[in-house]
Amino acid sequence: MTYLRGIGRSAHAQIARSYFRVVDGFKKTPIDRTLSQALRNLEKPHNQIEAEQTALLDGILDFARRNIAAYAKNIGGHGSLDCFEQIPILEKVELLRRPGDFISNKGAGRTFAGSTSGSTGTSLVFYFDSLHATWTAAAKLRGCSWFGIGRYDRKLILWGRPLERSTVSRQLMDPIKSALRNERHFNSYQEMVERFFQQYVDCLTEWRPAYVYGYGSSLARLAQFMENSDLRIDGACK
Repeated sequence: MTYLRGIGRSAHAQIARSYFRVVDGFKKTPIDRTLSQALRNLEKPHNQIEAEQTALLDGILDFARRNIAAYAKNIGGHGSLDCFEQIPILEKVELLRRPGDFISNKGAGRTFAGSTSGSTGTSLVFYFDSLHATWTAAAKLRGCSWFGIGRYDRKLILWGRPLERSTVSRQLMDPIKSALRNERHFNSYQEMVERFFQQYVDCLTEWRPAYVYGYGSSLARLAQFMENSDLRIDGACK
């Protein structure tokens, strides 16, 4: 990444804060406010948390019964937990065969398309709404906060990219988006040879991210490369 070179750590964080504020408004995902709620949930007694979880799951089942064709026939009554065991295990091949039966047009906020990385050979496209995106991000950020990591801190990511989504526009835009988010990405689908790992280590030592995130298997190979090469990082990433 070269887009924001020469900018200090605090300025990077401020740029990320401004970027996410705009994105959250557009996507209708109040992540910072929801993170505060998620942190407050930690102070609730266990029985209250359990009751709230049960009520929410009951609501999800009732929503599925009323709005999703694939589940309407399996969830009876008002979609209570009593019928949870009636829902058959969903196989990927079935979802690929008739995806429309699993989609509702009554989500909260906006609807987004996502996809799996395709590591098994077939990338699965799925859809989710603003509510799901908000709580998924907030839950992850809550976990990061236990280790002193904030949303706008520097992140170094070793992850895969779906091959069918590697369009020219994405190749141009993804690095810019990563820079605005205060992130740097390395594609673990590349040939993981010494040159690749050395680039990653150079980024670790020069950019000094707050934490490193990636596939466990990829990070294990990186650690093995560093050990074999007798490389050490001055200062700890999280």
